[in-house]
Amino acid sequence: MTGPDDLRAALGRLTSAERQTLAVRWGENARKWAGTSPHLGRVWELLAAQVADVDRMERARRAAGGDAPHTMRQAKTPRK
Repeated sequence: MTGPDDLRAALGRLTSAERQTLAVRWGENARKWAGTSPHLGRVWELLAAQVADVDRMERARRAAGGDAPHTMRQAKTPRK
């Protein structure tokens, strides 16, 4: 079973450009489905919000010292 932490870890491993592409695509999906299936539209909206949140955290991490250990990226990597 996967959860929000798995999604956030996967998004954290993407580049900023890849996250931007997902945010645009998932935002388009949200608008597309909002009229015909509001619940499905909301799912896409929440996914796009997760992308934006992870991207915001990534920018803050880089501003604070981009080479610092990254919990999202290292979430599935065994510690040495």
